[in-house]
Amino acid sequence: MSSTNHSTDEQIRFLILNEAEDKKNRNGQGYFHVEPYLVWPDGNGQVLEQEYITCQSVLSKSLGPLSEWLSRIEVRYHSGTFEELKIIIDQMAKQWKIFSITDLVYNHVANDCQLLKEHPECTYNLINSPHLKPAVLLDSILIQFT
Repeated sequence: MSSTNHSTDEQIRFLILNEAEDKKNRNGQGYFHVEPYLVWPDGNGQVLEQEYITCQSVLSKSLGPLSEWLSRIEVRYHSGTFEELKIIIDQMAKQWKIFSITDLVYNHVANDCQLLKEHPECTYNLINSPHLKPAVLLDSILIQFT
């Protein structure tokens, strides 16, 4: 790993299209900038090289069939406390230079959930929350990379 800063930048172009998604009827366009490097927070300015950056995500739907969930979830009860987890994450950052981001979301439901079919107001969507259009657009672009 090097401690030099990168000067290369990446940009991703996006278009805002009407409902027909016809490029002739663009409602807007632009770019968002992607910083291609991470700097370690220890104050020495060391940059994590781009080729070392990987992402691992674990979703509840990745736990497999419901019949297998209990054995996988049970591990949590025997794994320790959040304080112990923080100690391990801090140690991984110092010794192995591994970043860790944890995002706990307790209200995920499938888009074909019966509740949402009967009560679409129970969730954010572009009908009841049109201000989220840029976020939906960005999410649609980012999903192409995963």
